[in-house]
Amino acid sequence: MGDPLPTVWDERAWIRAGKTYPSSDTPAFILTERSKVLQIPSAYISNIPDKRLSIIDLLKCPLLPQASVLISQKGSSSYSDEIPNENLACLLMQPIPPKSWLQALEAAFGQAWFDGRRSIVDSRFKHSRLPLWVLSYWKEMSRVLEQRAMWKKAEEWLLRWGESGDLGEWAIALHGRVLVPV
Repeated sequence: MGDPLPTVWDERAWIRAGKTYPSSDTPAFILTERSKVLQIPSAYISNIPDKRLSIIDLLKCPLLPQASVLISQKGSSSYSDEIPNENLACLLMQPIPPKSWLQALEAAFGQAWFDGRRSIVDSRFKHSRLPLWVLSYWKEMSRVLEQRAMWKKAEEWLLRWGESGDLGEWAIALHGRVLVPV
């Protein structure tokens, strides 16, 4: 039998220590530390629409789009040993990366973190290195954009087809920004 797995996080024992990230059955102490590394600073959380926001307010929310371009950069090669160099105001001005790249980044994160990577390279912007937590920010914004797109389709359907029959009152109510039938 090998040495028992520790239960307390010690960065020196895991980061740049030649360990393989345990992607299945990850110990709780590693997951706790991972969530700390990926935690969005409070200054940036306010840029993400609140989950309790009304549908109407979500539809009005000015949000950057999610890029649909293909990124040929692999998730594992998107991490850098170098420290972040980006003015984080760019998060408010640049489209969210494509969902496929976010999934690749997520899949590669654990090992990149264990290998000591300190930033994410966004190849869409020359020399752009962002903090690791930006992955959480992008994923959350991607989720918000998906939800808003679904509600936008529902609103368009109601406005187009709801003017006839019983749905007319709902369409008028939605368009008039009331969320209950009139």
